[in-house]
Amino acid sequence: MNTTSHHTTLPSHFKTAHFWFDIVVLCMIWVAALWVDSGLRLMDFISVALILKLVGLIGLLEVVGFFVLHSLGVKRGLLAQGLIGGFISSTAVFVRLTAKPMREAISSRRLARALLLAVLSMLFECLIILYTFVPQQILTYGWPIGLTMLVIGLTVWLLPNNPQESTQSSILEKSFEHPVVWLRVMRFSLVIVVLMWLIRFLNDSLHLPILWSTFLLASFEAHAVLAATLLNLSESQVNTGQLGLWLVIMVSLGNTVSKSILVLRTGNRALYLYVISPLMASVAASVLIAWLMASY
Repeated sequence: MNTTSHHTTLPSHFKTAHFWFDIVVLCMIWVAALWVDSGLRLMDFISVALILKLVGLIGLLEVVGFFVLHSLGVKRGLLAQGLIGGFISSTAVFVRLTAKPMREAISSRRLARALLLAVLSMLFECLIILYTFVPQQILTYGWPIGLTMLVIGLTVWLLPNNPQESTQSSILEKSFEHPVVWLRVMRFSLVIVVLMWLIRFLNDSLHLPILWSTFLLASFEAHAVLAATLLNLSESQVNTGQLGLWLVIMVSLGNTVSKSILVLRTGNRALYLYVISPLMASVAASVLIAWLMASY
């Protein structure tokens, strides 16, 4: 197992100019997001304030990932990849860790933990997105995500641990030497804006119901699609609890289907049990509970 320590300590970053530059710029973005007139729109498509808020949120999550990595250290690099990578792109984590070289070098249980941690951090990001954009509906919209997080958290905790298992983990230093990687922030923000346009195109031009367009796009990146969908909703739609609730469930379903396909292609039956089963069980439970709530 690679037990290399992180070369640059957290306190040493506080002495560098680039650390404080990133922090100051992020604070300025949040100040601008709160100060800019909400009626100011870019190309009559999206509010400038919402774009700034979006960039600020993603930048804040980058800072969280930076501090988490330096707290954990790279000797637990595999779990750190899952935990931190999920904040940025859980799909990318699944693609990378389920590739043949990785799955042959990592035990099934360690690999399952890393994959489930990626989903867990992605779901936590979804809760942050919900609280940021629809705080008044956080309980109505957020309970399916909370249920899935509970199931996944219990699965990670209950997975048996074998200290003799060998793991070849990657060093994450180069990815998190700066609190905010602005290129990554701008790329992810652009993805969300493009997804917003696709959702409107599918709904307005192809007349595809918003629930189905959300499901299809969530197969790529759930938290980005959730943010894009919420930004596309009108105030009256946001206040319609059932619509928002089913949108969250469709995001979870699309994400679960895409992650399950990536795991199925490994041919590893242990991963089917450790990863696919809790994901499917939590989504099925969410659908059942939501259906019962709508019925009574």
